Amino acid sequence: MNLKKLNKTWREACPEEAKGLFFKTKRKRPKQWKIMLDNFNRGKSICSICKNTFATETLSMMPDGGSGGVCKECKEKS
Repeated sequence: MNLKKLNKTWREACPEEAKGLFFKTKRKRPKQWKIMLDNFNRGKSICSICKNTFATETLSMMPDGGSGGVCKECKEKS
């Protein structure tokens, strides 16, 4: 059995499957995963300067008042 010849024949006969179009459908994320991720990210916020994610309690207010939170490292730099 010649696998190279068989593969070539299959690619010529079914070009859509050979190119991978059959598997390009995007799977939906299960609903339970979305709930778990939302619960995990609920207590987190993003630093306005470095754009890293931190716990909400560790961020302090921006000096200009109200444009978001700043992490301890960015506050020391500015």
